[in-house]
Amino acid sequence: MIPAPLEEVYLSYQVLPASRGETRVFLVAFPRNVTDALVRTLRRAKIRPYLMDLAPLALCRTVDQPRAVLVHARSDHLEVVVVDDGLPQLIRRLSLPGEVVPLAERLPAIAEEVDRTVSFYNSGHKERPLDSAVPMLVAGDLVQAPRVGRRWPGN
Repeated sequence: MIPAPLEEVYLSYQVLPASRGETRVFLVAFPRNVTDALVRTLRRAKIRPYLMDLAPLALCRTVDQPRAVLVHARSDHLEVVVVDDGLPQLIRRLSLPGEVVPLAERLPAIAEEVDRTVSFYNSGHKERPLDSAVPMLVAGDLVQAPRVGRRWPGN
């Protein structure tokens, strides 16, 4: 189910390898208004876009682990991606408060959202939940954060 009206999103998909008699499809929906504004801006700058990628999907291609949790934090948003079997299974993007808040003050909220994402994923994947053996990879502002112990929901 896509949580937005179809006329408000662009859809992109790719057929994935599957067992015989099955069809697996990776489907992405992204907002038309944001995409259209970006394309208009690029065209005004006389840049002709021929390919666009969503940041969390581009980051997923850099992961060399079959299972991982990728956490990408910027000053205004947070993305948490669960990669399983080499494919993104869950992507959450959350806006952070509009005012500039130091990273140290954002860490508790980021940790809470990571915990919430892992708990949500695990609730639907009881046969193979994420645990402390699954690497957590960080990008963006989090690269500058002091290394802290990882807590996994339910562990």
